[in-house]
Amino acid sequence: MRSIQASLTSRAWRFLLLEALLVVWGLVLACVPAYGQSGDQDWSEPVLLFESTGRANTTRMLADRTGVVHVFLENNPNPAGALNFAMDDTMVFYTRREAGAWSRPVDILLYPDAYLPFGVVVDDKGQIHVFSQAPACLSYVSAVAQTADSARGWLKHKCMDEMWIDVPAAALDSLGNIYVAYAVPPNDWQIALNRSSDGGVSWSGRSEVAVAARTDVGVAFPALATDSKGRLHAVWTEISLPTGYPMLSLLYAYSTDKGQSWSAPIELAEGHQGDPNIAAFEDAVHVVWNGDASLRGRYYRSSEDGGLTWSPVQQLLPTGGLQRPPAIVVDSTGAVHILVASDSAAYYFVKDRSGWSKPVVLADFSQVGGLRGGEVTSPQLTISKGNLLFALYSKDANSVFVRSTKLDVPGQAPQPWSTITPSATQVIMQPTRHPTASPTALVVGDFVGSPSPPSRDSSTSTLLIGISSSIFVVVAVVTIVLLQRRKQ
Repeated sequence: MRSIQASLTSRAWRFLLLEALLVVWGLVLACVPAYGQSGDQDWSEPVLLFESTGRANTTRMLADRTGVVHVFLENNPNPAGALNFAMDDTMVFYTRREAGAWSRPVDILLYPDAYLPFGVVVDDKGQIHVFSQAPACLSYVSAVAQTADSARGWLKHKCMDEMWIDVPAAALDSLGNIYVAYAVPPNDWQIALNRSSDGGVSWSGRSEVAVAARTDVGVAFPALATDSKGRLHAVWTEISLPTGYPMLSLLYAYSTDKGQSWSAPIELAEGHQGDPNIAAFEDAVHVVWNGDASLRGRYYRSSEDGGLTWSPVQQLLPTGGLQRPPAIVVDSTGAVHILVASDSAAYYFVKDRSGWSKPVVLADFSQVGGLRGGEVTSPQLTISKGNLLFALYSKDANSVFVRSTKLDVPGQAPQPWSTITPSATQVIMQPTRHPTASPTALVVGDFVGSPSPPSRDSSTSTLLIGISSSIFVVVAVVTIVLLQRRKQ
């Protein structure tokens, strides 16, 4: 009998030891975040923001310091290439995500007041600045963010440079200086820069970033970024004249004096590569671009010393042509987030201290109902409140979708606007409110029915549940052992 009781006691203690090991293992697992910068975190279901019977393709998206996400959409009621297609019919639509929901898209600007593609920044005072290409003009319009959802809230456009320009890019530094870079064809072929230090009231006038190396070479498609040290970083494409194709090289330069002077250009890539985009964080500079239809591919290079030296070229994907520049943003930890359009799909990448994530397919229209799908273009990314990542892309140049996810990085509380001091020419209008009770088919809603991504608190709650349940089991086992001993 004693041997049986001893055996039972031995088994109980072995079970207790096993449970203790399980507790330790549970603690280890509970301390692991629910998801990390692997790229495979939960994404919301796609939301159809806008759909057009004509062309709705080129887009811009950015978040402001209050957490509001602003989206600008191009719409022409006639498809590109149609006999009745006219640039004068182009309109710019605007929608925003505020208080957890997307607003109904409204038309705010008509050609030539603004025409996409364009550059956009939102300053700390809540002023949105838009730069676009118009006939023989670099067009500039602005609005207070709160009234941007009404055409009456936008000032009439101002011509900043009376030249034919191509594809402006804008950036804002930590001191509030606004920069716009643009290509100036067809005579001197240069990448030019204009700067404002007073919120867009006055501008410095055109200064030179770089000029074409030869008379048979042009420069085009600039992208611009600023870092926390006030440096400017620019990247652009050299093109073959007079046709503009093929692209000859991808060049980079930086400025340490607010654009008054620039470093000698550095070649980042050779021919048949273009559509560049750029981002900077502290001393790190990141550039991503596309290969054309003959070369194909999506590519990346980085510098960790402010643009002095560069990593080798890395190929992210072997597919895709010129489908508008890839999107790139950097979060508060320095992790790089990239969204590329490649043929009929949109791919998302993350690069952090541990390296690259595997690509995540955010959209795939390669097969729709058994038929050949559509082409994805115009990828956009922005981060709101420090850890809410939004991804935007277009399908077949007529439908615009958005998805979102929560990053495993610290969030940031919305910041109020600095004091707005209206200029003599600025008119601040009250916003035109649109009814929200009856949403149209264009506005699907804010991710209704999609799973909410886990937060940092989920790890804590998992830890507490694991500990409490394990303690309960341990107490139960100890009680059984004591009862067995009493029976002895």
